[in-house]
Amino acid sequence: MEISQFMESIILKKIDDFTSNEFDQVLNIYSVSFPPVETKPVEKILDLLKGDDYHLYIAMEKSKVLGFSLLYVFNDLKIGLLDYTQSQFFKDKISENQMFLVNIGLQIRPAKVVALNPLKISLGKPAVFDKNDICVILKPESQTIRIVGSGAII
Repeated sequence: MEISQFMESIILKKIDDFTSNEFDQVLNIYSVSFPPVETKPVEKILDLLKGDDYHLYIAMEKSKVLGFSLLYVFNDLKIGLLDYTQSQFFKDKISENQMFLVNIGLQIRPAKVVALNPLKISLGKPAVFDKNDICVILKPESQTIRIVGSGAII
């Protein structure tokens, strides 16, 4: 099967029913894909999804869930990033009011951490972007790894 034929059979879908078989499949993928120290308890995930800021999307073929994305939308910035997970190579701690640089396309803007859980940032200057542009969070003064994380803008 060619890649284009494979991609035509995949459906992207938002999940709002957290008692569904699809959600159970997501939890199964989640539990086997990440080490326990890198996962959130199911109750915490449900609490996040019941709010207005988090959304769960799945990729599925027929009735089988192939993958998922937990998306956080920055309502005040009108952008969203994939749920933030600190890079395993970035060892520094992140704290509120900490400053970073955010790269969107060819633009680099200063950004301040507003909240940690979930991670929220505030851009110091406006940015222009298109849907699905990649946003990279940078810490240029780091002595080791300078890329903190990234995600697609929604």
